[in-house]
Amino acid sequence: MRYNINVLWVEDTRSFYEEEKDILEMFATDNGINVNFEYIEDAEVFFNAMEQQKDGFQKYDICFIDYNLSLQSDKFGDSVIKKLRGYNVCTDILFYSADDVLTIKEIIRDDFSSFEGVYVTNREHFDDKSQYLLNKNAKKLYSINNIRGLLMNETSENDYIMKSYLLRKYSLLKDNEKKELAEYIKSIIKENDDKHQSNIKEALKLIDGNTSINVNTLLRVPGDILSLNDKYELLKRILNYLEKDKIDSALLDKYLNEIVSMRNKLAHRKLEICKANKQVMHYSSINDFEQKKCNVNCSETCEHSSDNRISVETWNDIKKELKNFGQQMDELYIHL
Repeated sequence: MRYNINVLWVEDTRSFYEEEKDILEMFATDNGINVNFEYIEDAEVFFNAMEQQKDGFQKYDICFIDYNLSLQSDKFGDSVIKKLRGYNVCTDILFYSADDVLTIKEIIRDDFSSFEGVYVTNREHFDDKSQYLLNKNAKKLYSINNIRGLLMNETSENDYIMKSYLLRKYSLLKDNEKKELAEYIKSIIKENDDKHQSNIKEALKLIDGNTSINVNTLLRVPGDILSLNDKYELLKRILNYLEKDKIDSALLDKYLNEIVSMRNKLAHRKLEICKANKQVMHYSSINDFEQKKCNVNCSETCEHSSDNRISVETWNDIKKELKNFGQQMDELYIHL
């Protein structure tokens, strides 16, 4: 599962939903935000979703609700507000209406403690308020707790797709293509011949004497013998053989050299936000921390060593690279 902002949208005019969704998707792309919209017209589906979130895991980050949507003899918005009082709602909710904004605000004001995270707007200003909520939720990815989590989640999803593609598509190759891949893998493994002798011998048993390989077993070969980069190289070669699905080589190289490298680095380091809130500092050991830690007098102009910091600008670029590469990998997954 991607690190998406999940939006549940309750609206009975599909044309309004489609038009506004297009605008929000463009906004999300421009800002490096992954967003997933789920559209429903049935009020009971919404109530069931809220009931499930009450005692279960939170699926939705935001709900957009047309307050004037009809519900038998009652207004949908009125029914929602009544039921929300009984739910422990952590999801941001945006009610929008053509003419009932003041009414909704009065209801919320009368029972404010039950409605934290509830917003109100009219259709005319829907774009501004909905974009604000996307940004508000995306800002969570700038917290120190989520920076490492986003990198781990997105790269793990990409690794899963890469391995799935190898497993499903290898059997479609011609015999000579399988033989070429077997020779390629054998050459990689033998490059590590001076290291991990016992593991090398076991790995070579997968290939020696064969013109094809057991992909499922191969993917379990330790990373010091067959690295993640090597496995992505196998993916590229299979894509070239099949001449159907494609992946941008330059984007893949940048992903492996910059994103995966950073993921591996941050996975085992102490993280700390710079005193000026402009950098995330990372330290490999207590000695590293004591030598490079942020000065108490740090300001926006304070300079830190480039080898142990991530700026806001760099993090924005990383999120966009993750989104772009993730979209290409998701396209491959669709074709499995």
